[in-house]
Amino acid sequence: MPETTDILADIPCRVLGRVQHAFRQLHAWNDAIKQARRMEVRAGAPGRYEYDLRYGSDGASLWQQIAKAEATLALFETVAATNGVDPEAVYAALGGKPTLLAEGPQVHKWHPTQRPAI
Repeated sequence: MPETTDILADIPCRVLGRVQHAFRQLHAWNDAIKQARRMEVRAGAPGRYEYDLRYGSDGASLWQQIAKAEATLALFETVAATNGVDPEAVYAALGGKPTLLAEGPQVHKWHPTQRPAI
């Protein structure tokens, strides 16, 4: 465990905070997808809400946050490597870089024309 402490101690607090914030944004996206999938089960409409998040205006603000988070992490990786720091080791010390959930199997079958009239 000392290696984890050492590598994080070498990262400025502001930079570490930005990386952690980017991680939270990625987790927020995954949480929204999981919630959409739970709602689909209740509504009996597989793919509907996840489709709206991924391709509709419902997910627009989340996608903007994801883009910023990915840009932050890309910049961190570049600067870290330039300074001889292994970004993957930093990510591991922070619990691992979150990966975005893959599109659910029912999303491609859902189209806006299939939406029931409300």
